[in-house]
Amino acid sequence: KSFPDLSEIEMDEKCLLAYKNIGKHLGFAIATLVTNFNPDLVILEGSIIKALDLFEIDMTESFKSAVYPDHRKIPLVRGTLKNAGIKGASYWVRL
Repeated sequence: KSFPDLSEIEMDEKCLLAYKNIGKHLGFAIATLVTNFNPDLVILEGSIIKALDLFEIDMTESFKSAVYPDHRKIPLVRGTLKNAGIKGASYWVRL
């Protein structure tokens, strides 16, 4: 599926608010995972990441507000691996 042009979304206040909420809640969800698993970095992947520019600031702010100070340094980066979900699932099947 394709996303609408980002310039169209940026002009739509309701749509922009929805993305800000996505960022806020995603940041809290990532904070929960980081608190429990203590990773060295978090890789963001999937089709929603194509719109990361619309919610990255809110995601980062909520993430940093919900984790211990030492965890605030953990980088949140965009994934570059194609078919990451399939590759990750096949890894778990082998276990």
